[in-house]
Amino acid sequence: MTASLDDVGVILAPTMRSRAYMQMMEARGLRVSQAFLIPGADRPWNGPAEIAVLLPNGATPFVLRPGEYARETVERMNLPARSLPHADINHPSTIAALERSGPRVLVYSGLPKVLLRPPVLATGIRFLHVHGGYVPHYRGATAFYFGLLTEGKLGQSAIWLDAGVDTGPLLMRRWYDVTPGLSVDQVLDPVTRADLLATVLRHFADTGHFPAAEDSAEGEKFFIIHPVLKHLALRRVTRSAASPPLRGGAQHV
Repeated sequence: MTASLDDVGVILAPTMRSRAYMQMMEARGLRVSQAFLIPGADRPWNGPAEIAVLLPNGATPFVLRPGEYARETVERMNLPARSLPHADINHPSTIAALERSGPRVLVYSGLPKVLLRPPVLATGIRFLHVHGGYVPHYRGATAFYFGLLTEGKLGQSAIWLDAGVDTGPLLMRRWYDVTPGLSVDQVLDPVTRADLLATVLRHFADTGHFPAAEDSAEGEKFFIIHPVLKHLALRRVTRSAASPPLRGGAQHV
């Protein structure tokens, strides 16, 4: 059954995360009211056309089509879409375009390492983001690598964005076991973020409200990871073909 999220839109950068988000929404029957496309070139995909990922509580794997751009999924879903005038979410022309939009909640799948500044946050729009890290313990651009290194799992957290670095109110978080042989950067991280996002949006569709948000205590920030540590973290994905499939339960806070 399709759920229409009338007051929810999505901002999509040309990234693998945006591809996973839209494909997951389509698969879960979640229809946002509008899509905003951040300008930029999509990277081509030279791997397999479909990749199956087993997710928590899933009877069948989610099938990611890595070569399908987010805008293509948007078009197939026949969603109202418009291109933003500037790639910078904080640019005055972008802010003006968002202020004129209908949705008061925007799923933010933006460009990496871009923080929302006070002017765009002052529009009254709430920006929903899934951070690759288990908040509050792991914040920052490479947090999920450190979580993978220390916990052996991928931590994902759904938050409302504020002006800090992954410091916004926390809605839901989950640890995901890894699947050996699947790319963390190109498959597992985008798909597990998409799964948590879909769980939050389904909660909103079913109840009429988002999970209760709570402020979280300040945790560590991880902006840069040494190549050796990154290598060790990724080895945890590939070293054991006998590792269990993805599992874990969503945790409300």
